[in-house]
Amino acid sequence: MCEVLKYLLCWEQKDIDPKERQKISQRAREERKNEEKYGKIILPPHFYATLKGISIVEIDDPKQLANRMALVAPYTTIRAVPLIRTTMFSESMEEHHKT
Repeated sequence: MCEVLKYLLCWEQKDIDPKERQKISQRAREERKNEEKYGKIILPPHFYATLKGISIVEIDDPKQLANRMALVAPYTTIRAVPLIRTTMFSESMEEHHKT
């Protein structure tokens, strides 16, 4: 069984015609409701600057992340950063630095 992973998605929307963006965005919002295909949103999209924002998603299959990125590729660039539980990191540190 695959462990569920969380990703911080840092995204930037391309400067395109607002009507076109709205059309694509509306379709993408509807598509993303399919958690089986696109993963689960943990933190919905938040802007931090003009046309730039973040979201957090939970996935259990890398294909879900690929689907999510492909869905908005026409108007958004996404950088996916894996989030690692601190307890997992601590355990790994202990294992690698035993004396």
